[in-house]
Amino acid sequence: GKKVVGYWANWKGAMQAPTAINNTQSEYYSNDVAPYTHVLYSFLTLAKSPNPDSPANASWDGNAIYESMTANDVLSVMKKYPANTANWERTDNWMRSRIDGLVKSTHENNGKFIWAIGGWSDLQQTIRKDQIDKFVTMVVNLLKVSGDGVDFDWEHLNQLANGQPNPNAKEQKEIIAETMLKLRQALDAAGMKDKEIGYTTRFNAFMKDSKNYGFAGFNSDGEGLDIDDWLKAHGSSLNKIVNWVNIMAYDVGPSYMPNGKTWNMNVYKDVLSTFSSRVDPKLVVLGFEPGYQAAGGIWEGMPTSKEAINYLADNNYGGSMFWAINLPNPATDGSQLGLNSDKLADFSRDKFEIE
Repeated sequence: GKKVVGYWANWKGAMQAPTAINNTQSEYYSNDVAPYTHVLYSFLTLAKSPNPDSPANASWDGNAIYESMTANDVLSVMKKYPANTANWERTDNWMRSRIDGLVKSTHENNGKFIWAIGGWSDLQQTIRKDQIDKFVTMVVNLLKVSGDGVDFDWEHLNQLANGQPNPNAKEQKEIIAETMLKLRQALDAAGMKDKEIGYTTRFNAFMKDSKNYGFAGFNSDGEGLDIDDWLKAHGSSLNKIVNWVNIMAYDVGPSYMPNGKTWNMNVYKDVLSTFSSRVDPKLVVLGFEPGYQAAGGIWEGMPTSKEAINYLADNNYGGSMFWAINLPNPATDGSQLGLNSDKLADFSRDKFEIE
């Protein structure tokens, strides 16, 4: 079915919490998560201490998948304890109790709680090929304890944080492809076919050369094409592996946009057509950042966002995605990124006819 996906920033609290409710209770999150079918917890990281200003150009230490607020192994944070275990005995219970409240609230809303792994701040060289099996085992063990799936948000596969080409791009794309394939196989073998896998990528992932579509051209061109090619060469495909492909259609400055401004329907249609040329449109989810954006990006505004959502509904695409559910906007106009996301998520839910 169609999805309304929202990223939950783990360093912020709820924006619409009821009064006299603390952040360990599911009710604290209920207003914020209400419009969303999928809440993506952001982020679990490969870096013990992710750095948004200068992501480390390094690969995983192999010790743990880290919960980024605690800098601790997420398997330790989410460990199952005997009933009546005292809070002080639970690892990082100050954060664990918040996560439990968010998970419960998401489920009470008939939604899916998804662990998003990666983000801009995470390691630029992700994992090594000889670490894939270990990583997959950790993810499977985590989903046995908590969560309905994972989303891969590895942002530097082709292009480094400084804009230069990743010299290990070919290997990195093969690694994410093999990791997703092995994770799907491991989950199915463990009787966890209901657990979901998402892949989040930039708008140009299925453009061999984004200059052909009026963009300035990026070192990240074609990432999704290469990943899908690898999977097909190994008897699979993105269509067989993932439950959605999120498009980060934001954080692009005007000088890089085809019209020298921001997103419009012609640009949206071009991007969606490149994704649906390889991926079942029912899996393609268009992302919005309705407020302040990084890299000088400018939000196109509520009317154009709504027009794009109507287009998704009318053309049988998979849904909409929002960064982020609970982030305030640092812009001076007083608008709120999270509240705008909620408005568009409600609009999406109505247009997608989600009960």
